[in-house]
Amino acid sequence: MSLHRNNPRSRRRMTPEERQQMQQESLLRARTCKDHGPNIAIIMDECARRGYTNVRPGENVLTFNAWKALGRKVKKGEKGIKIPVYFSRSTADQADEDSSRTIRTNAHVFHESQTEPATPGTTPPPIPPKPTPAADLFEGLFQ
Repeated sequence: MSLHRNNPRSRRRMTPEERQQMQQESLLRARTCKDHGPNIAIIMDECARRGYTNVRPGENVLTFNAWKALGRKVKKGEKGIKIPVYFSRSTADQADEDSSRTIRTNAHVFHESQTEPATPGTTPPPIPPKPTPAADLFEGLFQ
């Protein structure tokens, strides 16, 4: 059962619009996040051990929800690669001062070969390339 995003203890199911928004946010984070550093080593090592080729984290190694946003689903029985994920959550302490704390959790990522089209018999659109940061586009122009 999908829990409502704003209140993890809520038992209200997410609407299709909320679910789609969550999937799009997951895809955006995977494509634009620059904190993949330590996880790239974990992903590359595990993919090599499992025999996956052409591994590009953020492009063809994504989370479950990111694959759903691309019109693909993870095949039944596939095992994801567990990676640590850190995020900040703001909390109000007893003095009514806003503060934040870092929370560690795990995420699971899947290689493209572990997925299939969400609708059987159809071909999903090709995976778009990872966006190039604007700084990389202009590198070398003004030397």
